[in-house]
Amino acid sequence: MTEHFSQAWDVAIVPYAPQYRADFARLTYEWYHEYHFSAEPIDRCLLANPQKHVLSPGGVIFLAQCCEHIVGCCGARKHAADTFELIKLGVSKYYRGRKIGQALVETTLADVKSVGGQRVMLYTNTKLGNACRLYRKLGFIEKPMPDGAPYKKADRFMMKILKE
Repeated sequence: MTEHFSQAWDVAIVPYAPQYRADFARLTYEWYHEYHFSAEPIDRCLLANPQKHVLSPGGVIFLAQCCEHIVGCCGARKHAADTFELIKLGVSKYYRGRKIGQALVETTLADVKSVGGQRVMLYTNTKLGNACRLYRKLGFIEKPMPDGAPYKKADRFMMKILKE
């Protein structure tokens, strides 16, 4: 079994399609359960209808496909013409450590930039140490938590300015 996990696996980053809705929700609920978070109203809304609440307003969602399975997800929700929120980064625990999360975030940021996005914000929690390290590595800077943050579980707010 260890040999199989040590081999290089091909991972494809694919855009969201309706057939992936259940995978998008499953991946999010997996890490909520792992870190003892509860789904909040905004989470349930986004996961129940990503087309309406993420894609139609101008956002994006990408998924990581490996060995014919969807093993990761990440999206960006549009807030203003040039401002997006990075949302729902998650990788199944058996596929972590293979830079899948990094590939998902980089793909999402490139797409946001291609449609004129200049700022990407995110809300996270200090329990998510690996994700927080990844965000810093990719140039996100911690900022004061804004008033009226939409997530009760968030204790950290970060922002990245996309360079030309």
